[in-house]
Amino acid sequence: LIAWLAGDRDPNKANRGRIDAAYADMRRRNVAKSLKKRLGNNGRGTRVEVHPVNQGGVTPSRQRALDVRKVNIRPNQWDRLVDQWSAGDADGMNAEWEDIAEDTLGSEWGAYTSVAAIGFGA
Repeated sequence: LIAWLAGDRDPNKANRGRIDAAYADMRRRNVAKSLKKRLGNNGRGTRVEVHPVNQGGVTPSRQRALDVRKVNIRPNQWDRLVDQWSAGDADGMNAEWEDIAEDTLGSEWGAYTSVAAIGFGA
């Protein structure tokens, strides 16, 4: 380690992989902690815009008029979503999002469950 830090030696391929994995794990935990604090918003949660599913492949006569919706996601919901993201649990994130959508979006919640991207302005 001292030789690596001094620039006298480079880590071998196996050690470089372990270093990269440890760094990614630490970064993910630090980002998760920061996201929970930011998105929890001192117990108030965060209001987000939810865009409906892309209907580009649907015959125009069968498309529905769907608006962008704004919902408030509570801190405990954010905590679960961020924990699942941090663990790489896409199925858990999908299940949590479906619960949130069903609770907050009413009868058309199914049109908002197909997530193409999530962007954080945190």
